[in-house]
Amino acid sequence: MPAKKATGKKSLYCLLDLYFAFLKRFFWQIFVFYAGEKMLEKKGPNLLHWNYFLALESDLKHLSRYIEFSEENHKTYSLELAHLLLAAASEVDVVLKGLCKKIQPESEPRNINEYREIVVPRFPKLCEMKMRIPRYGLEIVPWENWKDGCSPNWWCAYNDVKHKRDRFFSQATLQHTIAAVAGLFVVLLYYTKKKQNLVSFYQRLRF
Repeated sequence: MPAKKATGKKSLYCLLDLYFAFLKRFFWQIFVFYAGEKMLEKKGPNLLHWNYFLALESDLKHLSRYIEFSEENHKTYSLELAHLLLAAASEVDVVLKGLCKKIQPESEPRNINEYREIVVPRFPKLCEMKMRIPRYGLEIVPWENWKDGCSPNWWCAYNDVKHKRDRFFSQATLQHTIAAVAGLFVVLLYYTKKKQNLVSFYQRLRF
């Protein structure tokens, strides 16, 4: 009998843990939704970029049902990953161009190198921002190559897949795609000028 009671009590504690974990996640999602709405409601154009990011993030999250997000699968490539890589990096291009305009309204940057020359002096910490996906134990620093005056590896892969897909389709990897989505998130933080508020409830990608 004592053994049965102990087992029953352990099961009850497990159920309570699951229940409180569910409540915590539920109320956290409500907070994220309303905090995000309140923060961006005065910035119509920013909301468009934010919604686009959320759509890409949702697609990436769905993909995790079919490809385990792990270092062992970093080199996995597919048509869907190519689609997400191209979409995310293309949006990065748009947002960075807008960010450069905010920093230097008279500027007319035309490529990633010119974006770097404008953005990094103004926001040097951007190169060090880390994105974490705790569920998979992943940590990404999407813009760290900018510290050395180089383009990110995922950006180079994006250009190769975009312009020379017949030769470089295998560059549309899980690693590059995750990094591109993370890179988009980082530049959005700076573009919206709400870095501290956003980071406080969205430091980790929601996987």
